[in-house]
This record gives sequence, C-alpha cells and structure tokens, in this order.
Amino acid sequence: MAGEMTACRRIAPEDVRPGIFIAVLSVVHEVYPPAAFEAPWTGPPRPVRITCVRCADGEPLRVVSVCLPFVQAEDAQGDLRRLDLRQHVLGRLDESYAMEAFTRPERSEY
Repeated sequence: MAGEMTACRRIAPEDVRPGIFIAVLSVVHEVYPPAAFEAPWTGPPRPVRITCVRCADGEPLRVVSVCLPFVQAEDAQGDLRRLDLRQHVLGRLDESYAMEAFTRPERSEY
C-alpha cells in the first residue's frame, strides 16, 4: 500500500541473508584514551568502544553475499561496500522503501 509507514528494525548478524535490504545504523570505533599511555602503572592500555551514529548514512543497501562477520552489499549505483558486523550495526529496511532508492532515477543536487 502506497504511503504506508514502516520501520527499520535492528537485525542480528546471523539473520543477514543475500537479497535483503539493510542500512547501517551505527558504527563502533575502538580508540585508546590518551591518558592510558600516561599512566603505565595501571597496566597495559585498553581500547574504549565508542558508538557513532553520525558515521552511519542510512543509505539503503542490498546484501550480495555473507560470510560472517563480513557482508558485501551494493548501493543503488551498484558500488560494493564491505561491512564488518563487529563494527557495523545494521537495520533491516522494508523492501518497498529500499526499492525507491534502487528504482528512482538519480536526481541532481542543487
């Protein structure tokens, strides 16, 4: 039905299958805090995990192949992206929503 509201739901890595539409919801970065190197008596430095929502563009992607933890997906222009599910949090998109990006002619930006 046209105009129906749908929702993007987070998807577990084991549920990612070729042919489904996904979007990156967030990216997890591991960084070492600068203070960790200034205090050697506390033990070896440990990375801190930071979840970045701004790093995710929400672009609809179609899954091409899966070999956990890696996923190959293509965007609407046919470019391949390789995603590491240890770092990327994915959401499953409604097929009708994603097909808009894949079938609509490209528009020029002003």
